[in-house]
Amino acid sequence: MSNKNSKLVELQSIIDNVIGLPVGDWPEFEIKWDESAESLHHYEDGKSPKFIEEHHPDGLVIADVNLNELDSKLVFSSRQTVCEFWKIGSDAKKARLIAHWVSGNIVTPCKITPYESEIFIVGGNHRLAISRIKNETEVPILFEPRHEMEISKIIQLKNIRKPQVRT
Repeated sequence: MSNKNSKLVELQSIIDNVIGLPVGDWPEFEIKWDESAESLHHYEDGKSPKFIEEHHPDGLVIADVNLNELDSKLVFSSRQTVCEFWKIGSDAKKARLIAHWVSGNIVTPCKITPYESEIFIVGGNHRLAISRIKNETEVPILFEPRHEMEISKIIQLKNIRKPQVRT
């Protein structure tokens, strides 16, 4: 079996074993973020790298935010409590994301946008849900540069930066 195939088998095994598992029984893992320009399209599951160029001609910006503050400003449809984890959304996607992190991989931050005086999660609800469960205090988020002022009136943005090209 090739190395790639054995990694896929290992990933599938983690996925199969974690679906529906109480959060206290999850395997140990660390949340690590991929802030590279090449990976930004992953905020929107299944899109190609060209997606960013076509839909975000000015690119995207990254900032760190306090997760509790972000949660307090989310629109109703973007909210999710720890108790609701396996009740809302795709169990398969959540398990795949957990398996990705358990395997030591990195994940693109979620993307947000302002909506009136609140924040809407455009992509990455599961990433934030797992971050809550793992008691992360701060998470990186993606947003369009044109929304920076509006978002900063709703939540505090720290360490604003442009995604870096991998070297």
